[in-house]
Amino acid sequence: MIHKASEIKWGGLTYSSYVIIGEDGNPILAPSQFLAELSINGKSKATILNYAYRLNSYFDVLKNSNDICWKLVDDEDMSGYINGYLMRERRLSRLSISGHIATIDAFYEWSWVHGYLEFPVTYTYSIYEKGVPTSFQKGLNSVTKAYVDQYISDDKFTDLMSCIKTNNPFLLERNELILLLAKDVGLRRAEIMDDRNLTLSELEKFSISTGGNDFISIIGKGEKLRRVPIHPSLQDRIVQFMNGRHKKTMSKNLICSKNGATLNVSIPNNIFKSATSELNDPYWDTRVFHSLRHTYATNMVKFCYENNMDPWQILPEYMGHSDSSTTLGYVAFEAVMSSRHSLLKKLYVRGKHIRRKINNV
Repeated sequence: MIHKASEIKWGGLTYSSYVIIGEDGNPILAPSQFLAELSINGKSKATILNYAYRLNSYFDVLKNSNDICWKLVDDEDMSGYINGYLMRERRLSRLSISGHIATIDAFYEWSWVHGYLEFPVTYTYSIYEKGVPTSFQKGLNSVTKAYVDQYISDDKFTDLMSCIKTNNPFLLERNELILLLAKDVGLRRAEIMDDRNLTLSELEKFSISTGGNDFISIIGKGEKLRRVPIHPSLQDRIVQFMNGRHKKTMSKNLICSKNGATLNVSIPNNIFKSATSELNDPYWDTRVFHSLRHTYATNMVKFCYENNMDPWQILPEYMGHSDSSTTLGYVAFEAVMSSRHSLLKKLYVRGKHIRRKINNV
């Protein structure tokens, strides 16, 4: 049941909102407080009433479905609510169903941030249209699903490297370096193949070992120049290649053909696809060469937190990002991976601020 509350006092002002009433006649605290905050944040009465209507529907169905606790709803429960109740019983349009889903999603995110939930909620559900299911994932973690599907673990990367198939030692070394330059340096394929980058004249400094990271200049997307670090083990591999099999090419670039010619920009993709086809593992179905760069970004965020560095400064600098929401995505994904729950709460607020700035541009 929905009850109007017209005397909500906050910050010296009075607001009106709606309360969700349970079967016992008492307000259900979490959704009622959620609605009150919508009012305090300036949402219109019509919007708040729509949210109240949808949440009341949701809580009624949970109560009548063996009294399911809203904190323990699983994927099956959510699909049942959407398909069995909203779609089949109430025959709502896809647009109306999307409104219900958006309300439930916002409520669960609010509940986690405000301490009603111990962990952020992610649920996967399916919408059946003409008997064909379409799967979706919602909740605070849903934004990270794309990152999950792109991230490459160290074990899987080792598998990938083992499946570079060529009988030519030069090509094997070069192709391994192409993959490593994406995963361990975060270079785009176009940056690896650009003959202005990775010149021997700049890389020769690695021959003088410093025992630490050294930096090289990269001309990247939009002709932006950035400096990126190369860790010592990769430096050693580069030097070994330059002083070994690469010498016969007479090329001024690290990455070239056997006869020193410039390579087509599609080569990195071809190397990746060829190796993953050898693996015959569904893990690689969603991953492409650019996934190596995504992996670098996520690993760099983790490195920053482990070494008391600021990823919000380091990541745009090393990756060449100009949009703060891009950094937010990687920081949020790493926070989920590393169970940084207090950080996720801060990111939720920061993400809302970033999106608000973007929408106002």
